[in-house]
Amino acid sequence: MAFEITISRGKIIEDFINLEDLIGSIICQHFFGEVRTDFMDKVLLDEYFSFALKRRLVQKLVKNFDKSIMEQLNRLNTIRNYFAHCGGECFDGLSIPDPDVQGYTPDPRQPDKSVNFEELYKEFYQFYPAVNHYLFNTFTTMGGKVILPE
Repeated sequence: MAFEITISRGKIIEDFINLEDLIGSIICQHFFGEVRTDFMDKVLLDEYFSFALKRRLVQKLVKNFDKSIMEQLNRLNTIRNYFAHCGGECFDGLSIPDPDVQGYTPDPRQPDKSVNFEELYKEFYQFYPAVNHYLFNTFTTMGGKVILPE
């Protein structure tokens, strides 16, 4: 079965949004003792409130934040960026793509190489469970509660 980039792109972006929501919940829990949706909506989810700033805040707010988890979170963000921003296929020497010719997506860091989305996908899900678990446990250890819909 061929690797499906479109479905994989959506899954990685959705799962990274979940991590960002957990980070936002940790920030709210620290400052308000609960998740405040008004603060989340108006501040943390604003398009100009960057992931880097949220990550830095959590790093400052959570004592002894696990360094290996932070490194994994940074890598997950890099992979998410590849899926979100890299995608146009190139076809060397062809003005019109030939459906029988396999294109490639240049790696922005090494343009002479192609992005291997399948390997990046595997790497993302190698780290995702541990990072998700760590962030969720951090949130609940701070007293955060998950309220399930009835």
